[in-house]
Amino acid sequence: MKLEDNFVNYIKPKLSFRFNPGSMKDYSGANRSINTDNIFSIDRLSIGGDSFEEGKSITAGINYTKENIDDINKYFSFDLASVFRDKEQKKIPNSSTIRSKSSNIIGSANYSLSENYLLEYNFSLDNNFNNLEYNSVAATYKNDNFMTRFNFIEENGKIGQTNSIENTTEFKFSEDKYIYFNTRRNRETNLTEYYDLIYEYKNDCLTASIKYKKTYYQDRDLIPDEQIYLSLTLFPLTTFEQKVNPDLYRNN
Repeated sequence: MKLEDNFVNYIKPKLSFRFNPGSMKDYSGANRSINTDNIFSIDRLSIGGDSFEEGKSITAGINYTKENIDDINKYFSFDLASVFRDKEQKKIPNSSTIRSKSSNIIGSANYSLSENYLLEYNFSLDNNFNNLEYNSVAATYKNDNFMTRFNFIEENGKIGQTNSIENTTEFKFSEDKYIYFNTRRNRETNLTEYYDLIYEYKNDCLTASIKYKKTYYQDRDLIPDEQIYLSLTLFPLTTFEQKVNPDLYRNN
Protein backbone atom coordinates (compact mmCIF):
# COMPACT_ATOMS: atom_id res chain seq x y z
CA MET A 1 0.00 0.00 0.00
CA LYS A 2 1.23 3.49 -0.88
CA LEU A 3 -0.26 6.91 -0.13
CA GLU A 4 -0.11 9.53 -2.87
CA ASP A 5 -1.80 12.94 -2.46
CA ASN A 6 -5.55 12.15 -2.24
CA PHE A 7 -5.14 8.56 -3.44
CA VAL A 8 -4.10 5.25 -1.95
CA ASN A 9 -2.49 2.55 -4.12
CA TYR A 10 -2.75 -1.20 -3.53
CA ILE A 11 -0.83 -4.03 -5.22
CA LYS A 12 -2.02 -7.55 -4.39
CA PRO A 13 -0.29 -10.65 -5.82
CA LYS A 14 -2.43 -13.80 -6.02
CA LEU A 15 -1.39 -17.45 -6.25
CA SER A 16 -3.48 -20.64 -6.26
CA PHE A 17 -2.39 -24.31 -6.49
CA ARG A 18 -4.72 -27.12 -7.63
CA PHE A 19 -4.25 -30.87 -7.81
CA ASN A 20 -6.79 -33.53 -8.77
CA PRO A 21 -5.31 -37.02 -9.23
CA GLY A 22 -8.58 -38.38 -10.63
CA SER A 23 -10.16 -37.94 -14.04
CA MET A 24 -13.04 -35.73 -15.15
CA LYS A 25 -15.87 -36.02 -17.66
CA ASP A 26 -15.16 -34.77 -21.15
CA TYR A 27 -16.19 -31.10 -21.34
CA SER A 28 -13.84 -30.24 -24.20
CA GLY A 29 -16.67 -29.00 -26.43
CA ALA A 30 -18.52 -27.06 -23.72
CA ASN A 31 -18.70 -23.28 -23.93
CA ARG A 32 -17.03 -21.88 -20.81
CA SER A 33 -15.72 -18.37 -20.24
CA ILE A 34 -12.84 -17.55 -17.87
CA ASN A 35 -12.35 -13.98 -16.65
CA THR A 36 -10.70 -12.17 -13.75
CA ASP A 37 -13.88 -12.54 -11.68
CA ASN A 38 -13.90 -16.36 -11.72
CA ILE A 39 -10.35 -17.50 -12.57
CA PHE A 40 -9.51 -18.05 -8.87
CA SER A 41 -12.90 -19.61 -8.03
CA ILE A 42 -13.08 -23.27 -7.03
CA ASP A 43 -15.72 -24.02 -9.66
CA ARG A 44 -14.41 -21.65 -12.33
CA LEU A 45 -15.64 -23.95 -15.12
CA SER A 46 -19.20 -24.01 -13.69
CA ILE A 47 -19.47 -27.79 -13.76
CA GLY A 48 -20.54 -28.10 -10.10
CA GLY A 49 -20.33 -31.45 -8.34
CA ASP A 50 -20.74 -33.29 -11.64
CA SER A 51 -16.97 -33.32 -12.23
CA PHE A 52 -13.76 -31.68 -11.07
CA GLU A 53 -11.04 -29.98 -13.09
CA GLU A 54 -8.36 -32.65 -13.44
CA GLY A 55 -4.57 -32.38 -13.31
CA LYS A 56 -2.15 -30.01 -11.61
CA SER A 57 -2.21 -26.27 -12.14
CA ILE A 58 -0.95 -22.98 -10.77
CA THR A 59 -3.04 -19.84 -11.17
CA ALA A 60 -1.04 -16.63 -10.80
CA GLY A 61 -2.28 -13.07 -10.91
CA ILE A 62 -1.93 -9.53 -9.67
CA ASN A 63 -4.32 -6.72 -8.79
CA TYR A 64 -3.57 -2.99 -8.78
CA THR A 65 -6.10 -0.56 -7.28
CA LYS A 66 -5.99 3.20 -6.94
CA GLU A 67 -8.69 4.70 -4.70
CA ASN A 68 -9.68 8.26 -3.91
CA ILE A 69 -9.39 8.77 -0.14
CA ASP A 70 -12.20 11.36 -0.07
CA ASP A 71 -14.62 9.42 -2.32
CA ILE A 72 -14.69 5.61 -2.33
CA ASN A 73 -16.78 5.68 -5.52
CA LYS A 74 -13.81 7.04 -7.48
CA TYR A 75 -11.25 4.36 -8.23
CA PHE A 76 -9.24 2.57 -10.89
CA SER A 77 -8.41 -1.13 -10.79
CA PHE A 78 -6.44 -3.44 -13.07
CA ASP A 79 -6.19 -7.26 -12.90
CA LEU A 80 -4.03 -9.81 -14.71
CA ALA A 81 -4.06 -13.60 -14.32
CA SER A 82 -3.02 -16.79 -16.09
CA VAL A 83 -3.06 -20.58 -15.53
CA PHE A 84 -0.02 -22.86 -15.89
CA ARG A 85 0.00 -26.69 -16.10
CA ASP A 86 2.56 -29.47 -16.30
CA LYS A 87 0.69 -30.93 -19.30
CA GLU A 88 -2.36 -30.23 -21.45
CA GLN A 89 -5.71 -31.49 -20.12
CA LYS A 90 -7.86 -32.22 -23.18
CA LYS A 91 -11.15 -32.80 -21.28
CA ILE A 92 -11.22 -29.20 -20.03
CA PRO A 93 -13.32 -26.89 -22.28
CA ASN A 94 -11.21 -25.61 -25.16
CA SER A 95 -13.02 -22.26 -25.14
CA SER A 96 -11.79 -21.58 -21.57
CA THR A 97 -8.12 -21.64 -22.79
CA ILE A 98 -7.01 -23.07 -19.40
CA ARG A 99 -6.55 -26.63 -20.73
CA SER A 100 -3.16 -25.77 -22.27
CA LYS A 101 0.20 -25.70 -20.48
CA SER A 102 -0.06 -21.92 -20.51
CA SER A 103 -3.48 -20.31 -20.76
CA ASN A 104 -4.41 -16.99 -22.28
CA ILE A 105 -3.50 -13.91 -20.28
CA ILE A 106 -6.78 -12.78 -18.72
CA GLY A 107 -7.16 -9.12 -17.82
CA SER A 108 -9.62 -6.43 -16.80
CA ALA A 109 -9.67 -2.72 -16.04
CA ASN A 110 -12.39 -0.79 -14.19
CA TYR A 111 -12.61 2.97 -13.93
CA SER A 112 -15.30 4.39 -11.67
CA LEU A 113 -15.73 8.13 -12.23
CA SER A 114 -18.38 8.44 -9.52
CA GLU A 115 -21.20 6.42 -7.97
CA ASN A 116 -23.14 6.95 -11.22
CA TYR A 117 -20.60 6.20 -13.98
CA LEU A 118 -18.49 3.09 -14.53
CA LEU A 119 -16.26 2.07 -17.46
CA GLU A 120 -15.11 -1.57 -17.80
CA TYR A 121 -12.69 -3.37 -20.09
CA ASN A 122 -12.09 -7.14 -20.18
CA PHE A 123 -9.71 -8.99 -22.47
CA SER A 124 -8.09 -12.35 -23.16
CA LEU A 125 -4.70 -12.35 -24.92
CA ASP A 126 -3.29 -15.61 -26.32
CA ASN A 127 -0.08 -16.87 -24.74
CA ASN A 128 1.93 -15.97 -27.86
CA PHE A 129 0.96 -12.30 -27.37
CA ASN A 130 -0.30 -12.19 -30.94
CA ASN A 131 -4.10 -12.10 -30.80
CA LEU A 132 -6.74 -10.64 -28.54
CA GLU A 133 -9.26 -13.48 -28.50
CA TYR A 134 -11.72 -11.60 -26.30
CA ASN A 135 -12.57 -7.90 -26.00
CA SER A 136 -15.37 -6.41 -23.95
CA VAL A 137 -15.91 -2.67 -23.44
CA ALA A 138 -18.83 -1.59 -21.24
CA ALA A 139 -20.22 1.70 -19.98
CA THR A 140 -22.78 1.90 -17.16
CA TYR A 141 -24.86 4.75 -15.81
CA LYS A 142 -27.02 4.30 -12.72
CA ASN A 143 -28.88 6.28 -10.08
CA ASP A 144 -31.42 5.37 -7.40
CA ASN A 145 -34.18 4.39 -9.85
CA PHE A 146 -32.54 3.90 -13.24
CA MET A 147 -29.68 1.86 -14.68
CA THR A 148 -28.49 1.34 -18.27
CA ARG A 149 -25.43 -0.55 -19.51
CA PHE A 150 -24.01 -0.82 -23.04
CA ASN A 151 -21.50 -3.57 -23.73
CA PHE A 152 -19.48 -4.20 -26.91
CA ILE A 153 -18.20 -7.80 -27.19
CA GLU A 154 -15.79 -9.35 -29.68
CA GLU A 155 -14.62 -12.98 -29.60
CA ASN A 156 -12.05 -14.71 -31.82
CA GLY A 157 -10.04 -17.92 -32.00
CA LYS A 158 -10.67 -20.66 -29.43
CA ILE A 159 -13.08 -18.52 -27.39
CA GLY A 160 -15.64 -18.10 -30.17
CA GLN A 161 -16.68 -15.95 -33.10
CA THR A 162 -18.83 -13.04 -31.92
CA ASN A 163 -19.14 -9.36 -32.70
CA SER A 164 -22.11 -7.86 -30.86
CA ILE A 165 -23.43 -5.02 -28.78
CA GLU A 166 -25.75 -5.48 -25.78
CA ASN A 167 -27.93 -3.16 -23.76
CA THR A 168 -29.44 -3.79 -20.34
CA THR A 169 -31.79 -1.19 -18.87
CA GLU A 170 -33.67 -1.29 -15.57
CA PHE A 171 -36.14 1.17 -14.10
CA LYS A 172 -37.52 0.95 -10.53
CA PHE A 173 -40.98 2.43 -10.09
CA SER A 174 -40.72 1.83 -6.34
CA GLU A 175 -38.99 -0.49 -3.89
CA ASP A 176 -41.21 -3.41 -4.93
CA LYS A 177 -41.87 -2.78 -8.67
CA TYR A 178 -39.41 -2.58 -11.57
CA ILE A 179 -39.14 -3.14 -15.31
CA TYR A 180 -36.13 -4.77 -16.97
CA PHE A 181 -35.08 -4.74 -20.64
CA ASN A 182 -32.23 -6.60 -22.37
CA THR A 183 -31.28 -6.89 -26.04
CA ARG A 184 -28.31 -7.91 -28.18
CA ARG A 185 -27.48 -7.03 -31.78
CA ASN A 186 -25.09 -9.07 -33.94
CA ARG A 187 -22.84 -6.59 -35.72
CA GLU A 188 -21.62 -9.16 -38.27
CA THR A 189 -25.11 -10.06 -39.57
CA ASN A 190 -26.59 -6.65 -38.66
CA LEU A 191 -29.51 -8.43 -36.96
CA THR A 192 -31.04 -8.16 -33.50
CA GLU A 193 -30.73 -11.55 -31.78
CA TYR A 194 -33.29 -11.14 -28.99
CA TYR A 195 -35.40 -8.87 -26.79
CA ASP A 196 -36.23 -9.61 -23.15
CA LEU A 197 -38.76 -7.46 -21.30
CA ILE A 198 -39.71 -8.22 -17.68
CA TYR A 199 -42.06 -6.48 -15.27
CA GLU A 200 -41.78 -7.67 -11.69
CA TYR A 201 -43.49 -7.03 -8.37
CA LYS A 202 -41.73 -8.30 -5.24
CA ASN A 203 -42.33 -8.20 -1.50
CA ASP A 204 -41.43 -10.39 1.48
CA CYS A 205 -44.06 -13.02 0.67
CA LEU A 206 -44.13 -13.29 -3.12
CA THR A 207 -42.65 -12.33 -6.47
CA ALA A 208 -44.98 -11.88 -9.47
CA SER A 209 -43.65 -11.17 -12.95
CA ILE A 210 -44.61 -10.95 -16.61
CA LYS A 211 -41.85 -11.91 -19.03
CA TYR A 212 -41.88 -11.22 -22.77
CA LYS A 213 -39.12 -12.83 -24.83
CA LYS A 214 -38.59 -12.46 -28.56
CA THR A 215 -35.78 -14.31 -30.34
CA TYR A 216 -34.72 -13.57 -33.92
CA TYR A 217 -33.07 -16.11 -36.20
CA GLN A 218 -30.04 -15.32 -38.32
CA ASP A 219 -31.96 -16.70 -41.31
CA ARG A 220 -34.26 -13.86 -42.38
CA ASP A 221 -36.79 -16.35 -43.81
CA LEU A 222 -37.62 -17.84 -40.41
CA ILE A 223 -40.31 -16.31 -38.21
CA PRO A 224 -39.05 -14.94 -34.85
CA ASP A 225 -39.98 -16.90 -31.74
CA GLU A 226 -42.14 -15.01 -29.21
CA GLN A 227 -42.94 -16.14 -25.67
CA ILE A 228 -44.88 -14.64 -22.77
CA TYR A 229 -44.56 -16.06 -19.26
CA LEU A 230 -46.61 -15.35 -16.15
CA SER A 231 -44.62 -16.26 -13.06
CA LEU A 232 -45.60 -16.36 -9.37
CA THR A 233 -43.23 -17.33 -6.57
CA LEU A 234 -44.44 -17.78 -2.98
CA PHE A 235 -41.77 -17.74 -0.28
CA PRO A 236 -40.62 -20.22 0.81
CA LEU A 237 -43.20 -22.55 -0.74
CA THR A 238 -43.23 -22.87 -4.52
CA THR A 239 -43.00 -21.28 -7.97
CA PHE A 240 -45.69 -21.30 -10.66
CA GLU A 241 -44.94 -20.29 -14.25
CA GLN A 242 -47.41 -20.30 -17.14
CA LYS A 243 -46.47 -19.82 -20.78
CA VAL A 244 -48.96 -17.74 -22.80
CA ASN A 245 -49.35 -17.97 -26.58
CA PRO A 246 -48.90 -14.41 -27.96
CA ASP A 247 -51.02 -15.33 -31.05
CA LEU A 248 -54.12 -15.57 -28.88
CA TYR A 249 -53.93 -11.85 -28.21
CA ARG A 250 -52.82 -10.95 -31.71
CA ASN A 251 -55.90 -12.53 -33.33
CA ASN A 252 -58.44 -10.87 -31.02
